[in-house]
Amino acid sequence: MATLSARGLMTESDVYRARSIIGSEFVCGIARLTKIAGRPAIVPIISGRGWITGVSQYMLDPADPWPSGYRITDTWPRVKD
Repeated sequence: MATLSARGLMTESDVYRARSIIGSEFVCGIARLTKIAGRPAIVPIISGRGWITGVSQYMLDPADPWPSGYRITDTWPRVKD
């Protein structure tokens, strides 16, 4: 909704219905426009029901040599001409 609002495609009076293929629905809207740290933001209104269907936990091994992730360029750095 924040993106839609920023693009001028959603206002405070609009209703956004998020429907799934199994029939669940969330009804959403914008309560008001605001600013956070000087940047435009919204205060959302969201109603509906949801259930927790899983829980995940990620851990970092203290011995991990790449704690921030790994990219192909970490293996093959660019060669300067």
